[in-house]
Amino acid sequence: MKKSRIIIPALALIALSTVASVTGTVAWFTATRSVQITAGNFAVTKTSSNLAVNVTGGTYTSASNGAVTVANKTILTHGSFNHLAKNFYVPNVTADAVTEVALYSSGTTIASGLADDLLQSTDDSGNSIVTAVTWHMTLSVAFADSGRDMALYLDLATSWAHLLNGNDPEHTGTGFRVAFVAEPATTSTSAATTSTGATKVWAPHQTSSASKYVANTSNMQAGTAYTTGALIHSGSNYTVPNDEGATASEAAAIEGYLGTFEFIANTTVTLPFTVVAWYEGTDPNITNNETVMETLNTQIGFKASTLKDTPVTPNP
Repeated sequence: MKKSRIIIPALALIALSTVASVTGTVAWFTATRSVQITAGNFAVTKTSSNLAVNVTGGTYTSASNGAVTVANKTILTHGSFNHLAKNFYVPNVTADAVTEVALYSSGTTIASGLADDLLQSTDDSGNSIVTAVTWHMTLSVAFADSGRDMALYLDLATSWAHLLNGNDPEHTGTGFRVAFVAEPATTSTSAATTSTGATKVWAPHQTSSASKYVANTSNMQAGTAYTTGALIHSGSNYTVPNDEGATASEAAAIEGYLGTFEFIANTTVTLPFTVVAWYEGTDPNITNNETVMETLNTQIGFKASTLKDTPVTPNP
């Protein structure tokens, strides 16, 4: 019986140059808070030929040679994202209201006009003030003629977010969110199969699972708590299992679980995600008008390992 190798983590980097200012005290959607992104990138490296990561640009981002760059003169301001319904909640400060905006028009097709819908305003300097930025990421494993199913995780041991000067961001840094929105499984006739992933939200500087998001326009001030396991935060206490260190059910119960590459001999199996980055308006440090004026660097690490309760296909 041939044992599959442990997949060494692939690392992804996103750098956000930010300038934040906050005024207003009534409700999160009436406050004026902006984070100016002058340059950003999502660069991917890998140390194992078994795990591949491909990134392409999306809304207010572009991609080249494995790096996703946030559009110049883009200002990321507060808003909210419902990871389950896949809807954004875009503040309209002038009208003192919130607009619900869908991420997809159908399936995994990005809604037409999403960039315009996420645009809150354009300032006197020509900066686009937007609720969120998005990009696309596909992780894949090329299986040989034998192996087991492999679970994919966000690896907190290699994931972090801190200021460019090395200090941890305070206050508004706790409102930074990254959502990995899993796309549906599909089967291709070109020896490539998509397995089903798990949609998760990562809050690198939130210390508990008490964070909230806007689920609909009627609860935009109170917010809705994340369901158990949906939010990965700095207080999450899990260890990514080594090869054959967890069953399928044990893997799925881990907060950092992002999906399973289902073994198919001599086939490339993928897990595709739409990635959303935003500053969560329901975070108390957003509503308390705290400020951070630094460059935020984020590193996101992934690890995949074989599951011990899946069959091993022997070599012929």
